[in-house]
Amino acid sequence: MKRKMTTGLAALLILLAGAFVAFAGNGMGPGTGVCPNATATAIGTCPNGDCAGPILSCSGVIETITGTVESYGIPGGGLIVVTDTSTETLYGIGPIWYWERNGMDRPEIGEAVTIQAETVTIGSVTKKVIISITINGQTLVLRDSATCLPLWRGQRW
Repeated sequence: MKRKMTTGLAALLILLAGAFVAFAGNGMGPGTGVCPNATATAIGTCPNGDCAGPILSCSGVIETITGTVESYGIPGGGLIVVTDTSTETLYGIGPIWYWERNGMDRPEIGEAVTIQAETVTIGSVTKKVIISITINGQTLVLRDSATCLPLWRGQRW
């Protein structure tokens, strides 16, 4: 009885470990949303059918947004910035460790920021993602401006 229970537990642990490995993305394989043989601005599907997941489509137009940080915590790891004329919801501020590795602190609520953002379409959803952010004269680049993919993706820190 004890042997069966031990064998069953070992099998369960192997199954769980396999599931974690299968679902862990390193940002380099299928599902990244980028077609290896297409430009980042290609909309719709991969021309050769050589990728999986939703296709990432960048607008190709980077806009500058200057204002103050109103809040954090929106889904997608973003923030809300109030400008002189509007309130902008921006996504993709990146993980804290990426900021730390680049020697910068995330902006505080009420702090002035200048953001380079690009409109991105993933599937049928359109959002503005942060390409780079400048705080007190320091700039942190968060995404590749050609593909809109996060620079922290696939890194092993």
